[in-house]
Order: sequence, then structure tokens, then C-alpha cells
Amino acid sequence: MLLFLVISVQLSAQDYRINFAILGSDDVPDSVQVINLDQNTSLTLKGYQVLHLVASWIHVYPNPMAQSATIEFYNPVEDYVSIRIFDLAGRKLLQSTIGLPEGNCIFRLSGLGMGTFIVNITTSATGSSAKVISTNPASSRPRLEFVEVRDQNNYPNPVSLFDADEVQMLYNYGERLRFIAYYGSKVSIQEDIPTSDRTITFDFSFGTDPYLMPYYTGRILPAPRQVEYKDEYLSLANTAIILNGVDQEDPRLLYLLDRITRYGGNYEFVTQASTDHTCVIIVNDDSLAPPPNPQGYVIQSSGDTISLKGTDFQGLLWAISSLNQMIFAKDGQTFVRKVNVLDWPDLQMRGMLPEGTWDIRQLAHFMVAFKLNAVDFRATLSLDKDHEEDWRLPRSDVFYQRLG
Repeated sequence: MLLFLVISVQLSAQDYRINFAILGSDDVPDSVQVINLDQNTSLTLKGYQVLHLVASWIHVYPNPMAQSATIEFYNPVEDYVSIRIFDLAGRKLLQSTIGLPEGNCIFRLSGLGMGTFIVNITTSATGSSAKVISTNPASSRPRLEFVEVRDQNNYPNPVSLFDADEVQMLYNYGERLRFIAYYGSKVSIQEDIPTSDRTITFDFSFGTDPYLMPYYTGRILPAPRQVEYKDEYLSLANTAIILNGVDQEDPRLLYLLDRITRYGGNYEFVTQASTDHTCVIIVNDDSLAPPPNPQGYVIQSSGDTISLKGTDFQGLLWAISSLNQMIFAKDGQTFVRKVNVLDWPDLQMRGMLPEGTWDIRQLAHFMVAFKLNAVDFRATLSLDKDHEEDWRLPRSDVFYQRLG
């Protein structure tokens, strides 16, 4: 019965269509990358195309069937495949297990009486179900016959087919999708768990700001040692900030204030929050116990309050950096995702070697965002008399000859 309930849930979610739009515009994104975070699969489509989420990669035709129907599905690797037929009461009417090569597998189903049935196909890596309706008034023993396997190169996977207006993607009920939209040089990210047809609207109003690294992903990078992401969000429309031993002009704090205001939020410094505040952020909260390790920090979310505490100076900076990654804008409003974190680094120095031209403020924001605390600047000597101003290192033979 439990299997039948799971199958029923999957079947109810196989025809969601997702459209894309831009906030405040009649235009659509240039392209959208869709990532299924649970299946670890992705595809990219044009902004004008419709994303068709389908829970089943099984195709049954004709459906409704009379005497017989063809079952067709794509087997991505050579594997043992189990095919089962259930009625709507959850009773198993037929089961067949067969080793199949890669390709589009064809079976013929017959012998079903009048009614609605479930075809369930599983491999060692995945599984899916499809519904089949039989109009045959005379029932007999259900039968499943293997027909053939068509080569993948000669017969494409039906689920991967798309036309100019629609692209299909496998999706099971309750899975989280990440949508990364591109519009010119701008990028906007949304996450959603689709439960019906809907339109994903992207806000590109902040997309050109070079100091918004990293873009909101719903996760903290680098990944903390211990983290609990909550599906709870607080509005930053009226944020109360309570400081404990931290000055309002502290440069670490400015990263947090900059993130809030750049995404459209508002804040004020208070000693005690009121019911008018939509979110309370306590910086350097002495009630928290950060890890004893150098540069460690803790973030605790409870109710409408998010508290931060660092083991040392850099630890508080990394706490702010992690919290910043939970702040995002959606539909013209600013939010922060609630999260609990306990974290510290293995290496006390983590740096980068900048290449090309960097704006110094952009470099600083980038390093704070990814918890880097060292820069490797390399000034080298040139002995080329025609290019005295060039500080690049000459060939080693010339260098040592001049030294000798």
C-alpha cells in the first residue's frame, strides 16, 4: 500500500509547466539554467520556452488501450530492469525482471481487463511510474512481452525531445529546483518546489552590481562544518540591529549593512527591538558559544531573531560573510533565510593570486564573500633595457647572465 501511495503522488505531478518572466518588464530572460538539486541533473533552455516537468520517463501507447499497448522507456545504462503492474487497490498483477542494454526498450502489454492500472519500472539507480487505462471488457491473465531495444543513436530518448516552445525535464513531487536566469550581463537566481503550473519571475535590478558576490544560492560557500538550512524566511524591510561590543563603524559590520541596503532592505541600530521590526540581528551575541578554534563562529536563528558570535576578530567577519549569503531579493522585497551554523577553518591562511585587473574594493568584497584572508601579490624584476618599466621576470638565462 505504501508503494501505491508513492506511485500516486508521482503521477499527480507529471504535467507542470513553468514559464519565465522579468520583474517590471514584458521581456523574458535570454536563457535559464534549471538544476534539480535532488537528482543532480540540469538543462538550459531559452527564456521564451516553457519548461515541462514530467515525473515519468515511461511512455504507454495507445492509452487508453484495448487489447494491447506498447510500453517504451529509455534505459541509460546496461542494467537489470524490473517492470511491475498494479491495480488502483495496490495489488501487484505482474512482475518481470530482465537484463537490458542501453537504449529505448520496447515491451507489449496485454491481458488487462477494464480499469486503470499503474506501470512501475525501476533500475538500480532510478524508478518511475505511468498510468494506463484499459477499455477491454474481457479480462484475462496480464502478459508482458519483450519486443526490442532500439539503439540510442537511431532513436532519441522521448523525454529529451523538445520543440521550439517546450522543453521536458524529469521531476518528482517535492524536489527543489534552482533557476539561474541570464539577461545580457545580468544574473538572477530563484529556487522553487513546483506543485502546479506557474511563472518564475526574475529580478535583475541588482544583477550588474559587482560587489554582490556571491549571488544568492540558498547555501553557504565554502560549506560549513555544521549547518541547518531552514525553510523559513524573515523580511528585512525593517531590520533591528543590536550591537554588543561592536562599533557602528566597524568595517566588518559594514559588509552586512551594505548587503541589506543593496538588496533593498532597511535597518536601524537599537538597544531593544520592538514588534514593528520584521527581523532582529544581534551582532556579537554573548549568549552564544562559538567553537574554541581560531576564526570560528556560530549563527543561531530563533523566531524573528538571528544572532552572530565569533571566536575572534576574523570569526565574526566570517559569521557576517555567511549570513550575507542568506540575504536575497524576490519580487521587490528583501529577505534572509534562517540558518544555524557552527563553523571554523582547517587552514588559518587561505588566499588567492589575483590575475588581470581588479578593482581593490571588488577584490576585498570577493575575498570576504569566500572567506579568504591572504593575497599573493608577486612583483618581479625585468632586466630588459628597452622596457625598464615592465616588471615581468625575464628569461632565466638572461637573468643569471646579468647577475654573474
